[in-house]
Amino acid sequence: MILMSKTYNRLPSELLNIEDEYTSYCFNEACMLIRTKLENGEEIQFEKKYKSFSDIYEGLK
Repeated sequence: MILMSKTYNRLPSELLNIEDEYTSYCFNEACMLIRTKLENGEEIQFEKKYKSFSDIYEGLK
């Protein structure tokens, strides 16, 4: 999506035809954050999924 946005010079939300203004703003901001991190050579970290509170606590050790 980010590459397509750059290639076609359009906002990512335009490519997906997101009509809600706030949703499109949030999606564009998320794509911009990811693109900036990639361009700076940073690693992108995705949210971890936990099955229980004990899994969360174990991950904090």
